[in-house]
Amino acid sequence: MVSTPDGARDLAALLLRADRETAVAVVSTPSGSDKPLIDAAALARYGRGRVPVYVLKTGPASFALADAMPEYTQVYGGAGRIYAPDLSWVTDWSRSRLFLAYDEQSGQRATDGLIGEVARLLPREDQPVAAQPFRGTVKMLIPPSRALIESEGEDSVLATISPEDSVPALEVSIGQLVAQGQHVEGGYDQDTGYLDVSAGVYPPERALDGVMAGDVVLVRVQAMTPEELVVEPYPRVAVRIPKGRVTPNPFDSLDDLFWIGAVARARVESTADGLALSMDDVDDDEPVRTPPSLLPGGPPWLEEADTAAWEGADYVAGQPTGGAGSEPQSPGSAPSPDTAPGVANGDAVGGGGTVPSPLAVGGVVEGDARGRRIIELERALASARESMSRLADRLDREREQTEQLRRELSLTRQLHREAVNEAAQLTERLQHSMAQHRNASRRLAQRRPERDGTRGGAGGGTESPRGAQALFLEPEDQLRHEIYLAWAQLTPPQEKGRWPLPTDYVVGSGFLDSLKALEGVDHERVLRVVVEVLTGRVKDIPARQLHRLRLNNHSGQVRTREDGAIAFRVAVQVNTPSARRLHFWRLPDGRVELINVAVHDDIDI
Repeated sequence: MVSTPDGARDLAALLLRADRETAVAVVSTPSGSDKPLIDAAALARYGRGRVPVYVLKTGPASFALADAMPEYTQVYGGAGRIYAPDLSWVTDWSRSRLFLAYDEQSGQRATDGLIGEVARLLPREDQPVAAQPFRGTVKMLIPPSRALIESEGEDSVLATISPEDSVPALEVSIGQLVAQGQHVEGGYDQDTGYLDVSAGVYPPERALDGVMAGDVVLVRVQAMTPEELVVEPYPRVAVRIPKGRVTPNPFDSLDDLFWIGAVARARVESTADGLALSMDDVDDDEPVRTPPSLLPGGPPWLEEADTAAWEGADYVAGQPTGGAGSEPQSPGSAPSPDTAPGVANGDAVGGGGTVPSPLAVGGVVEGDARGRRIIELERALASARESMSRLADRLDREREQTEQLRRELSLTRQLHREAVNEAAQLTERLQHSMAQHRNASRRLAQRRPERDGTRGGAGGGTESPRGAQALFLEPEDQLRHEIYLAWAQLTPPQEKGRWPLPTDYVVGSGFLDSLKALEGVDHERVLRVVVEVLTGRVKDIPARQLHRLRLNNHSGQVRTREDGAIAFRVAVQVNTPSARRLHFWRLPDGRVELINVAVHDDIDI
């Protein structure tokens, strides 16, 4: 359990270690809760002692982890991630998929998905090994993650297919993998009873064979950022689509249009050098190419409908609706809408493939209009009950969201009041600082003739780092004076209260020496960047490329100091040979310590 900021920073250091040899799972709790919706214990059990599982409490701990991790690799609010040991996810966030959990049902789906990721990353010798050849028929689906298979031959054996055990890398549910009545084959493990069908899965090049430019295909949303969407026309085939090719409206937000796991339409732009897709010119009435199956004879791996066809296949609350061994209905009894909705003349029911008589269903003789009407009304009543249940659940969620928004509004008002008070204090500090600078300038001007006379008329005196006549004996005092003048000139009067210049910043021991040795860059430019750093404006200027300084060019670990300070780098020059970079420490109390100005490739601080 990670519940403190220090513990979260230690966890981030572990995740970013280049010598880490095993995958690590991090499961977060919902806001305000100590218990995750994702089953962390089940995840740890499946990891077989090889994959440690950390439960991160959402709040100060998750905020500290987010600050210490690369962008788009954080986890909080009930979600979970698996962090592979190769650190490829540091620069390519899509390699560490985020599984969301906001209620019990989505928590189970996220648990299954994370177990699938663990199965994919575990060494093969740690995973169940299928030993015996097996051929059989799918008898029943138990969504979202199981199917029962009956073997061929006189001595029938029941086996179980589980996507997270058999094909974890595909990240699919059981209904995307197989369909009732489908013939399957694979390796059967007598110890576990599981059937491994991974050898029969079509490779991507075969599954997508025949797809041509202009086709409209179904894709699954795998990941997204504000600027692009990552989709899969087939599992583990990732295609990136820039936002401009997803929606023509620049004000649209991708996370308002899609969610992870959503099924959408896309047009094939090109098949040369891999698939190129777009989504901004697909009409609703265009024909869609049938998605490929994962196994021979299997269902399309994606369904566009709100409810996939496999979700209603021969089960009710996880039980078969009839078949061998089931009790026959008594004559004259109508099927209950709570146990057998949707049964009609000619429908196949039961795991054993039993087919009702074409003349009677539940004792209702064909042609008996009154009996058929009763069945239709019972079905309509069942549908209405289901709709009312969904509406009640939605109302409860809306009430919870309203209460959450009310609390957030109260907090926002409190933060606004605190911000107003802080602004007033900052304005007062600014006025005091400006008065101190003015007084110091006046005292300097009064002492300057006397100091010039003492040094003689030979032009003696110190020089500033840019070669101009210095106004202070101490080089650091001169630098602080020049920084203040640069701030005063660069900051408009109406903005000085918003961007005050702090007086408690630290000039590092090597900063002045680096300025003296600086060549090929204007001193005024350096002062401008220093002012942007000290006032905090640098974070709003993309050209400055503000980021944490790494230990080296090949490490993902952030450079820190024993006192807790974090090293940062900003660009003084860009697109220039030997472009200069300004380095500084961000101290634990929020102050800035200037380190040096060096060329881009020099990260020695």
